[in-house]
Formats: sequence, structure tokens, C-alpha cells
Amino acid sequence: MTPTAGCDANASSFFMPEWTERWEDIFRWELGLASQDLAREFMHEMHNRLVYLDTGLTETPYATLANIEAFFDMPVTVMHPGLDQLKAAILNGLERLDAYA
Repeated sequence: MTPTAGCDANASSFFMPEWTERWEDIFRWELGLASQDLAREFMHEMHNRLVYLDTGLTETPYATLANIEAFFDMPVTVMHPGLDQLKAAILNGLERLDAYA
């Protein structure tokens, strides 16, 4: 896992703690990417890295993140945005989304 102060959000896929706990069910069954080859192809076409947003509310699941890295053959960057910064970023994103509607 690579810690970083920032990332290119346009090329990153974000993982939150709840999703990270059940990442395999989400990607294989809920998103229909049952085979590892299909999941890797999809992720590599859409993203250049994976970002785990450590909220500080749970322990960082390093073993699970290593499994995710191996499954997708992509690096996972761990970021520590803090809840206030995360909330502000989500609200900003929602405002920008509303501007397109």
C-alpha cells in the first residue's frame, strides 16, 4: 500500500471501509465481474490505481488491501482524509453533479 497526500481522482477507484470488507461480493456478484480476468480488464480500462479512504473509524485492513491489489493487479493507495475533509469532498462532488443536471 502506498500512502499519499493526493491522487488523480479521474483515474482512481475509491474504497471505503464498508465496501472493502465485502469487495469480492461487490465486484464478482453485484457488478457481474465474476472472473478475475474480466474484473482486471474492467478496472485497468477505467482506472490506474485503487484508493482506500481510511476514515480512522476502523483499523486499516492491510491484508484485505493486499488481496485487492493482487486480484486486480493494481496498486492500492491508502489515504487518511479525515471525516471533515471527506464530508466536504462528497458535498462538493454532489454540488458539481447537480450542476450537470
